[in-house]
Amino acid sequence: MKPFHTSGVASASTTTTSSSSSSSPELRRPPPSSPGAQQPAGGEEGAARDGGGQQEAAVSVERRGSHSATCRWAVAGFPKVKARALWSRYFEVGGYDCRLLVYPRGDSQALPGYLSLYLQIVDPRSVSSSSSSS
Repeated sequence: MKPFHTSGVASASTTTTSSSSSSSPELRRPPPSSPGAQQPAGGEEGAARDGGGQQEAAVSVERRGSHSATCRWAVAGFPKVKARALWSRYFEVGGYDCRLLVYPRGDSQALPGYLSLYLQIVDPRSVSSSSSSS
């Protein structure tokens, strides 16, 4: 899958469907147990030990009924990104906290050398769910 490029900006979008109601997207800190979700290092918001991080980029969620949505995430300067992994802000779809996770040069456990894009859904049974985070 090739990313869409427009003047050094890459956009990723995904449509997700679930079985509950949804609300507005919010910024949430990734739970420590999530794959690819490293805690910020050195006190920098969004910086991570693996060279990745949360990008201060536009995330928009378009609701398509009560159980599905389309999320668009634009990362400025995507072709020049040196990070191993990037993750979007959290957004809620059908009562589940979700985010986009991208490996610009591919996930080493999947297909190295290709862009890897994942929709990560937080386990609602975990103690780090959005209802308990600040």
